[in-house]
Amino acid sequence: MANIDYRIQKITYFCTMIKPRVIFLSEGIALLLIFLISTFFLPLNYGIQLTLGLLLAYAIPRIIYSRRSHYSTSGHAVLIVLWFILSALAVNYVGRCTAWGALPLSEPHLWGDANRYWSYAEAFYSGSTYTHSRASFGLSLITAVAWLVSGKSIITPVCINICLTISTVVLMGSVTLHLLAHRTSRSAQSVASLAMLASSVLFYWLSHAMQMLKEPLISFGVVLCALALARTIERRHSAPRFAWRDVAVFALGALLVASVRSPYALVMAAGALMCTIYRRPRYSVLAMAACAVMAYCIVYLLTQTLLMRPVHLFLEENNAQLVSQQYIIGASQIPYYNIIGDYFTYPWWKKLLLLPFTSMVQYIIPFPWVFSTPHIDEVFPRIGLGAYIVGGMALFYIFFLSWRRTSRLTAFTAWAILCFVTPAYAVAGSVPRYVTPFQLLFVPMAVYVLVLLLENQHRKNFTIFAVAYAVVLVITLILCYSAQADALSIYA
Repeated sequence: MANIDYRIQKITYFCTMIKPRVIFLSEGIALLLIFLISTFFLPLNYGIQLTLGLLLAYAIPRIIYSRRSHYSTSGHAVLIVLWFILSALAVNYVGRCTAWGALPLSEPHLWGDANRYWSYAEAFYSGSTYTHSRASFGLSLITAVAWLVSGKSIITPVCINICLTISTVVLMGSVTLHLLAHRTSRSAQSVASLAMLASSVLFYWLSHAMQMLKEPLISFGVVLCALALARTIERRHSAPRFAWRDVAVFALGALLVASVRSPYALVMAAGALMCTIYRRPRYSVLAMAACAVMAYCIVYLLTQTLLMRPVHLFLEENNAQLVSQQYIIGASQIPYYNIIGDYFTYPWWKKLLLLPFTSMVQYIIPFPWVFSTPHIDEVFPRIGLGAYIVGGMALFYIFFLSWRRTSRLTAFTAWAILCFVTPAYAVAGSVPRYVTPFQLLFVPMAVYVLVLLLENQHRKNFTIFAVAYAVVLVITLILCYSAQADALSIYA
């Protein structure tokens, strides 16, 4: 027996010693591959700059995660794989922006909203006047400040967004761990790693990480707010005290959210108010709600456009025509328009009646077949299997477990649902990019279901639900494909 114990101790010691070496070796291999890919597809100086930027973008969340009490090698492996995937996509994005080296990094060719954010960042950087709307200034301001150190380059906002995205995945592990504390017998390392993995398979959300878009900053702000609320919920049975740290984290998250999509700050405030049922006295969560409202007001004072576009644009009926010109347009959306009609002219009560339908549409888009070319940046966002799996598990929790006393996450679940239906109400669920930051809020529910299944609970009910869910989803996608194919053949 003593000999067996000695061997077990030797194996444990060997594993303890070898794991850090494997991690360092994996990071070194990933970095080498990133460098080779960057310098193969881009000019040498571009590749070196991008590799260094990507290394820094990874180093910050890596340090944060390595200092967490729930650190594990499996979670670290998720970060390495995620970093490598985002880095490969970043090489493609920088190459396209510079026409694979024909344009300077300081004068890239951008398209869509990225071009507007770039122009706004240039105005901040040079101190010139920006003639367009000054809303959504957060990413541009952060980019301009970073340029003071790194110099003007498209690599800077790309690496900032990748750093924010990987950091968001790390924080989702902490959020899930706080929400599921004392609800499972599994280790904290296992729960956090599952949450990080679940966050990393939301490919449409990840597809914005290497672009100059504001979704990574919104997601980071939303998850900061979620972390503060999760900590508040976890301590609801402890001695009541005012949690300055949680309020500060929530205030930072709300300010970041307000700086890029101001109405979402009010949704953050609603989340804090919902969590008051978990806290007595309620000073902490009420302070969080006040911070979110203050963030909203600060953005108004800085931009003076906050009330003109973000809220009134979707609530006032006299703006219906303006909104109709921006949403539910294009050949691929004609079938949806034929079903739902001129949604933006409807009164509020009719939009509420349609909310289950618009939420369902928002859930299943983006469709996996809507891409113009088989290019990596067109195909990657359309891989929706991971999102459908995470969403299916979250739906199982909402419909079958959320009402049980032993598995309630009442306030957080209600807040996540409110966050999800808000863009569905505003734009009839027609813009998947608006809801991507809120997909992360359903990760804890999905992980909770997975943990319960691993503990041999609710397996029969989940199997029945999973089969029904898969059948309904496949039939829905087939019908949508048929409708869109007919419309594209007629109107394209």
